[in-house]
Amino acid sequence: MILDGMEDSSATVIVDARGLVTGWSDGARRLTGYTAEEVVGRPARDLLARGAPPPPPGRPPGD
Repeated sequence: MILDGMEDSSATVIVDARGLVTGWSDGARRLTGYTAEEVVGRPARDLLARGAPPPPPGRPPGD
């Protein structure tokens, strides 16, 4: 698996072309508190911070 051998301090999330989480590292678990079992198969957009600040003026969201 791609996540095997990742450094312990890395938080890695793998998302497929459909936007679904297909990989979740132990670092991602430590950072977010979610286990792989809780997030793999879910849409990545579900994991985005609800309170994230908007993009700067003149920059479209997601850039």
